[in-house]
Amino acid sequence: MANLTEIKDWQRRIRSEEKPVTRRYRIEDLASLAVPEQPALSSDGSRILYVLRTVDAGADKYLRAIWTVGTRDGAPRQLTRGTADSSPVWSPDGQSVAFLRAQDGPAQLWLLPAGGGEPEQLTHLPLGAGTPLWSPDGSRIAFAAPVDLAAPAPDGDQDQEDAAARQKRAGAPIVVDRLDYQADGAGLLRKARKHLHVLDLDTRRCRQLTDGDWHASDPAWSPDGTRLAFGAAMADDADLVMRAPAYLLDVTDTWSAPREVALGDGVVGAVDWTADGSALLIAGTTDGPLGHTRLLRVPLDG
Repeated sequence: MANLTEIKDWQRRIRSEEKPVTRRYRIEDLASLAVPEQPALSSDGSRILYVLRTVDAGADKYLRAIWTVGTRDGAPRQLTRGTADSSPVWSPDGQSVAFLRAQDGPAQLWLLPAGGGEPEQLTHLPLGAGTPLWSPDGSRIAFAAPVDLAAPAPDGDQDQEDAAARQKRAGAPIVVDRLDYQADGAGLLRKARKHLHVLDLDTRRCRQLTDGDWHASDPAWSPDGTRLAFGAAMADDADLVMRAPAYLLDVTDTWSAPREVALGDGVVGAVDWTADGSALLIAGTTDGPLGHTRLLRVPLDG
C-alpha cells in the first residue's frame, strides 16, 4: 500500500505532465467526420451492414459506401467503393447483399456477395429503384419505385423513351388538376407516381406490379412469399379527403389487382406481417391523417 510520500510524488508527476490541447469544433472539422448510417443486422446476428457517410469537401458533397463489422469482434471492413451507396439489406441466407447505388443517374438496385467482390447491377429503370425487400425464400426482391405515367408504354422489359425525349418532356408546361401536385423533398411531381415492382433473381426480370394515378407505400412480404401488403391513397378524391387504406396483392398471379383489406377511412404508414401471416402490423391512423400515429394489429380473417 502506497504511503503519503509516494502519493504526493504521483500527484506531482500528474500535474507536471503535458495536458492534451482541446478546442471547440469548427466548421472545417465537418469534412473530417465519418458518420455510420442505416444499420442492418444479419439473420444470425453475427454481423452488421452499415453505410459510412463521409465528406468530399472539394466536390461539396457527401460520399456513402457500405461497410460491415462483426457484432462481437473484428475490425470494420469496406464492402463497396461507390460514392452513393445506400439501403443495404441481407439476403435471407446471409450470402448476398442488395443495395442501392446512384451512379450517373437515379439510384438502381445492385447485388453483392456478402463476402465482398464485384457488385452486379440488377435494374435500369428510368427513374430509379427503391429500398429493396427480399422475399422470404430469397428468390425475389420487391421495392417501390417512381414511374412516369406520361412516358410511352414499355415494350416488354425495354424502355422505349430515350434520355433526350425524357428531358424534353420534363421541361414541358405543368398542368395541375389535383392538390397533391408536389411533395416535400421531391418538389413538383408531374406524372411521377410510386409503384410496386418485383425482380426475379433467376431470370433477372423486373416486373411492375401496380399502376395508376396514386402512390404505393413501401411493401411487406407475407411469410409464405405469395403476397405483398402496402398502403395507398387510390381514391379519386384522396387529395381532398386524405385516406390510404391497407391493400394486399397476390404476386403469384400476373393479372392480380390490389385488394383493400383494412382502414378504409384511415392512413397506413409502415406495414408488416405477423409471423403466422394471419394479421398485419400497421403504424397509422384509423380515421384520417390527423392525430397521433398508432401501432395497429389488423386481423385478415374478417
